[in-house]
Amino acid sequence: MARKRQPVLCVLDLGTARTRVLAAGVEDGRLQYLGYAAQPSQGMQKGAVVNLEAASQGIALAVEAAERQAGLPIEEVTLSLTGPHMRCLQSQAATSLAARSREISPADVHAVLELARQVELPEGYELLHIRPLEYILDRQAGVREPAGLVASRLEARVLLFSGASGPIQNRVSAANMAGLKVLELLFTPLAAADALLQAEEREQGVALVEIGAGCTGVLVAAQGGVQHASVIGVGGDNFSRDVAIAFNTPQPAAEGMKHSFGQVLTAGMSERAEIEAPGIGDRPIRMIRHREFCDHLRERAEELIHLIEEDLRRSGWLHRLGAGVVLAGGGAVLGGLAELVEQQLRLPVRLGIPPLLEGMPGAFAAPEYAFLLGGALAAHRRLRRRQEQTGLWQRLWSRLETTS
Repeated sequence: MARKRQPVLCVLDLGTARTRVLAAGVEDGRLQYLGYAAQPSQGMQKGAVVNLEAASQGIALAVEAAERQAGLPIEEVTLSLTGPHMRCLQSQAATSLAARSREISPADVHAVLELARQVELPEGYELLHIRPLEYILDRQAGVREPAGLVASRLEARVLLFSGASGPIQNRVSAANMAGLKVLELLFTPLAAADALLQAEEREQGVALVEIGAGCTGVLVAAQGGVQHASVIGVGGDNFSRDVAIAFNTPQPAAEGMKHSFGQVLTAGMSERAEIEAPGIGDRPIRMIRHREFCDHLRERAEELIHLIEEDLRRSGWLHRLGAGVVLAGGGAVLGGLAELVEQQLRLPVRLGIPPLLEGMPGAFAAPEYAFLLGGALAAHRRLRRRQEQTGLWQRLWSRLETTS
């Protein structure tokens, strides 16, 4: 008898430059690769939908291509979410359990987290994620798993992630117009962190820097959990735009030049070497100095690193990152960028290479696929929770039928 395959778990990364779709299945509890497709994004700017119909068309094309690879229909997705509108803030709540100490139940933990969620957000914002920072039992701080312990008072410190309702709804609407149901919106740095960060890094203190085309996400994990997150409105497109303006070349050509010849470590580079710069319209190709081209990229890289440094300084974590920095996103692979970040921040830096799903081609072991892999892990966790809840109700119903 053939095994029944679980529903397709689909992750949709609606980015500024590219729209990516990853389809995965589950066999014997393990995630398996089914298919992938990507299309140039349409109607997107700095992580936000600016043309609903164009964005929806790009999603539909990517989904259709992924369906052909997977050989299965895609109807539900986990959708990426980013943009400078994203915010995170801390909250704290407490509840008295009883006059005398008693064992803390999962329901108690859920209740105190619900209390911690009750904060007043800026007008037009909505809550997306909640991540516990620590629990405090009878003034004993630093507890991570309170269920099963004994106390009379339970407190929770949490990190809340929120976003502007307009940009959020526009992303959901674009997916809906493409015939998809959005099961979960997932903040891209959170998903990338789940895929990339090692347990020891999470304990020592580490900053994940995810450089996308439109913006850069910064997330700090320490003491085992997420401590800070933000989004900087500078990404890989800014590098390409600088080059396009400086050398009077179309931005798509500048993007190609960046990938083929880009380098931000210019010390010792030849002053004579030249590269081709396509002209705009019917203007001819020109030869430009490679060193001058790379100097423009370095200037933008130094600006971005400065913004990252200031964000980490404001968060209070800049000098507490024992495990340094992990770079993710398509912009992370720019030549020499990891070394320049290391020099400027004076912290160890590594490129984040996500673990692959079973059957997944080796080409996906690259920083730009971190969100897709993290999103697949999140979708798998959600599926397991749903199955556990279904199994619980089935067992309860079976007992009721037996005793009736």
